[in-house]
Amino acid sequence: MTQELLDRARELYDSGLNVLPADRAKKRPLGTWKQWTKARPKFDEVFRPGLKFDAICVVCGALEIIDFDQAGLKFQEFANFLGNNLDGFPVERTQSGGKHLGFRSDDCGRNQKLASNAQGVTIETRGEGGICLIAPSSGYELERGDWSNVPTLSKKERDFILYAARRLNEIEDKTANFDKNSQKTTEYYQNNASKRDFFTFQGESASDYYRRTEAGKDALQRHGWEYLRDDLKWEQWKRPGQPIADKPGASWSKEDGFFHVFSSNAAPFEPGKSYSHLQVVALLDYGGDVSAASKAVPRSIMRPAKNAIVELVDPFELDDDAELVAPVPPTEKRIAPRSIPFPSELFNVGGLLGEIQDMMNALAIRPQPEGAFLGALACVSYLSGRSIALNYNGTLVTPNLYALFLAPTGMGKEAIRRVASEIARTYAPKEPAPESFASVQALQNFVARVRKIFWLHDEFGRDLAVMNGEKNNANVSSVITESLKLYSNASNQGYLPKLVSQEAKGSKKVAPVDRPSLTIFATGNPAEYYEATSETLLKNGYVARFTTVLGRKYSEKKALSFEEATSVAPFSLSPRFQGRIAAWRDMENNQADEKPVFIPFTRAAFEVVRDFDVAIEKQIRLESETGETSAGARARYFEKVWKYALLFAASQYGAGNLEMVVDEDCARFATLLVDYESRVFSATADRFAANAETRFALDVREWAAALGGSFTKTEFTRKFQRHNPRERNDVLETLLEADYLRQDEKARRFYLQ
Repeated sequence: MTQELLDRARELYDSGLNVLPADRAKKRPLGTWKQWTKARPKFDEVFRPGLKFDAICVVCGALEIIDFDQAGLKFQEFANFLGNNLDGFPVERTQSGGKHLGFRSDDCGRNQKLASNAQGVTIETRGEGGICLIAPSSGYELERGDWSNVPTLSKKERDFILYAARRLNEIEDKTANFDKNSQKTTEYYQNNASKRDFFTFQGESASDYYRRTEAGKDALQRHGWEYLRDDLKWEQWKRPGQPIADKPGASWSKEDGFFHVFSSNAAPFEPGKSYSHLQVVALLDYGGDVSAASKAVPRSIMRPAKNAIVELVDPFELDDDAELVAPVPPTEKRIAPRSIPFPSELFNVGGLLGEIQDMMNALAIRPQPEGAFLGALACVSYLSGRSIALNYNGTLVTPNLYALFLAPTGMGKEAIRRVASEIARTYAPKEPAPESFASVQALQNFVARVRKIFWLHDEFGRDLAVMNGEKNNANVSSVITESLKLYSNASNQGYLPKLVSQEAKGSKKVAPVDRPSLTIFATGNPAEYYEATSETLLKNGYVARFTTVLGRKYSEKKALSFEEATSVAPFSLSPRFQGRIAAWRDMENNQADEKPVFIPFTRAAFEVVRDFDVAIEKQIRLESETGETSAGARARYFEKVWKYALLFAASQYGAGNLEMVVDEDCARFATLLVDYESRVFSATADRFAANAETRFALDVREWAAALGGSFTKTEFTRKFQRHNPRERNDVLETLLEADYLRQDEKARRFYLQ
């Protein structure tokens, strides 16, 4: 089957399609693939000799696919309406009994839902950034047409095809204005429908309307701004009158939907500020009058029922399996998420990592799977530190990890720390894992004595406050500075601690330390972390060195019976697991000349990292040009991806295994983790790229969403009492003007829009 798929993939590629090898069960391409949503790879880059795959997929863009769900329930009615107009279109049956219909268009839009019924979505599209498995993949059968000969539609033809699907939406309010059988309505859609829907919907605010229709971008173009380019997270725009052809002056964020301005010559915009679509339109077209811009929103021509799903989905909101995110009815309060979804595939990597994760989750009353993964990875880092290394182009990559897990107080961090502490105590019973160091000399003495440290750090917010200059503590500051040095000295064969008093007197000789290994597992509260972090800390590398994972704001408590609560023995490591720890200790102690075991990597692993690095390098170059904070942090990702891959290999093979190798799976897991880390860091950097007022507004929206979408003035004042009254009033007025809040004066409450 692989050869048949390979031959067919070559035919489709030669016809102009963007084809990738895929995993049929997971319904996604093999390895990393998001970079190919913007550029088509060379065929041999993705279909490498010897590659095993059981499906092929196409990346949509110029190619658009209509997906008929619920076993193709609406396809026949759709086909009957179009009749002979469907001749020449490729149509296939999917593995779930649905249908795919494909066409080319220069006006391809984003993924969107076209029709729904009481059971959910019946028809949707795969557009820009989307992917779709196709025949001859197992379970997919071409019924008519040919994927290598896809018809190209004009804008009007595409609009009519989409209209034919939208008319089958059972949950729309079918009023006299929406007579699907009238020639007048058909002609209207042929002439006026576009990739954006310019009608307002029931309960939709002006801000939502402008954001959904991306009206801010249209306003920019009318006023001389020019779109330059984009990547996975940003669209770069050039200001009017910019003499340098390719230099951006502002960026649209694909994550928060705001226009971030960094040019000082972009009036009426101010540098360092962020603007919504509504605010952009108001500034450019209405002299800054948000109210006038809001009143200019066109009134509804067709209005769905109150439970209709009307939100268009951005392709970058797709999950890892390229399935659409679950739709949200407009009656629900929704805020742009600041949390970053953790790659679920990393929960199941197995090996030593999986065993430690299971222990942490089993011990926790409130399990935090993301934290258990990170805590387990830190444990593997500590156990394998100084024992293994990877040689990349003459550079020694070591497995030392600085890990930070953020979760609210009382939400499951304690169990993770408990298991990690027990592992450290078993590995080095005479030198247990420290929780703090009183001075830099204490840290250096510990390094000189044991050479390998597992620091279980529970005061990360304090460290950030000290580094930020908010709290003056010279001892803490010097310890932090030394930990920065130790991160980079893990491959140093001659790290030399400073002189302590006895050494200064000559009573003790100073000896260099060969490859000191410091692993940090830190925990913290998200609110304290964001409050203490600053742009300076983002730039100086302290925050960037940490692998930061976001925990769950609410971790559900386990329900235990009386028997379960009373029959489980106190936690301890099993003799078998203690033996696995001892194997790592023996590996370190028995190495000849105290040199690490060099772990090789396969060509497939190299290619996975190389492809990932190409995408990251584009972001670094772009961010370097615009002076963004993230550029320096991303420069570390290439080293980190190999560090993580080495840890996954250590977990998979165990101590002393002569067959240990960094293979393709290890590299793929590593890129998933770095990609997640990149998004977390970008979200943090975005927060500090905005001004203080914008950050305050974001805090209010997050807090209100956590409360359920509404609050009183008293609750607001109590929560944000550290802000003065003027700041509190200003932020409420801003959120009300931008339609993020609605005020019910009678009920004396504010509601998120």
